[in-house]
Amino acid sequence: MDTLFEPKLQACFSTLFTFDFSDTECLSLVISKTLSIGIFLGSLAVKLPQILKIFSAGSGEGVSISFHILESVGHAINVVYNLRRGNPVLTYGEAFTIFVQDCIILFLLFQFSKKSVYAVFTVGGLLGLAYSAYYFVDPSLLDSLQWSVTAIFAASKVPQILSNFKNGHTGQLSFLTWFLNVAGSSARVFTTMTEVKDDTAILYGHLTGFSLNVIILLQILFFWQATNKATSKEKKD
Repeated sequence: MDTLFEPKLQACFSTLFTFDFSDTECLSLVISKTLSIGIFLGSLAVKLPQILKIFSAGSGEGVSISFHILESVGHAINVVYNLRRGNPVLTYGEAFTIFVQDCIILFLLFQFSKKSVYAVFTVGGLLGLAYSAYYFVDPSLLDSLQWSVTAIFAASKVPQILSNFKNGHTGQLSFLTWFLNVAGSSARVFTTMTEVKDDTAILYGHLTGFSLNVIILLQILFFWQATNKATSKEKKD
């Protein structure tokens, strides 16, 4: 939030309040900041529909554990990298809130699969990873880790995509959560290109995430009827 009212942005607001929209750079910056605020606020509950759906069903059917573990790792690296680079908080704040919600989902998935002890080790390991990366990892290695986020996000979502095709349905995946993921990731691509456009590692990571989010959202729509049949059968059993 410290960069929300930076001098350049204040000057842009002054220009736009006079209805002078000729300065496209100012206009892009204001739009980017507005989107970033929206992304952050939306991220506070982006996974809430998924959490509630798993909790109410008492099952994590169709929800990939490996996806949430890998996504958590990717977001942890993303937060640490941006913190140490001093990037505007609003350009990555959602990574932290999604990380926390992923940890909650992992706990529920392990809880409903009667493997509660795994939840403790998994969540504890993720927190330990973030702490170690922030305090002990060399800056040059941290750059390499940020580049790996693109591969991590791909590796996290591909198993979920393949599992959906294999099952012929999307189980307990929440349409609202994935719709918000697509909306948020598309907006984040724009804000990254506007505010941290020189950092291609971050940009490629967001582009990859957006593309894979779209695929999963399309799967939810395509398998909608099959999913309803599969989940109804599970409730009867």
